Amino acid sequence: MNKNIKKVTQTVLGIAIATPMVLGLGSYAGATSGAVTATKVAVKDKASYRAKTVGYLAKNQQINYSGYNSTFVKVNYKGKTRFILKKYVKYVPSTSPATPATPATPATTPSNPTTPASSNDSIQQQILDLVNIERGKGGLKPLTLSSYLDGTAQAWSQTMSNANNMYHSTLSFNGGYKGENIAHGQTTANEVMTDWMNSPGHRANIMSPNFKQLGVGKVGTYWTQQFTD
Repeated sequence: MNKNIKKVTQTVLGIAIATPMVLGLGSYAGATSGAVTATKVAVKDKASYRAKTVGYLAKNQQINYSGYNSTFVKVNYKGKTRFILKKYVKYVPSTSPATPATPATPATTPSNPTTPASSNDSIQQQILDLVNIERGKGGLKPLTLSSYLDGTAQAWSQTMSNANNMYHSTLSFNGGYKGENIAHGQTTANEVMTDWMNSPGHRANIMSPNFKQLGVGKVGTYWTQQFTD
């Protein structure tokens, strides 16, 4: 791969998407996946027609949103909670990647992620094990932990904790293909992995064949996964 060409995959929850990211959008774990239906949709700082417009979303742009009221839905835009008109959003159901003919899935693998048995495992190792269980179900090669990415992911979780706000980093860590998943509020590795796997964009990062290395950070209930090749 030409290392001078960078393809970024980042959640827009964080949205997590498996195509080059749309700058500005962030993500909420557990949000609903959707797409913008109008040519130019205003992003408002409040749930009101008269509220200030802080940006725009393009037609067919993928987003993750959560309900707010009968008129507006809530999105994470440039690290802040913003609002767009509900009538300009359509629900897009998630689709799971097809299972290869010879998956590398152990017969006893549970249908949902479960925390590895050893209570002495680090959070990083727990998340890695859960990620590789899911990748195994899809016939994908396992990821390995990167001490470098563990450091940058931990630093980003600390940044979000200090700001008391969930938003994506600028993906300034080393790598050609890069991805990032973030979440807030979960207390265990199993809980956060279940939320990520239930979100199409976050799942796409976890299941991407482009990634080989993983870093994990956790400060309080702020979680970060960072991926590279």
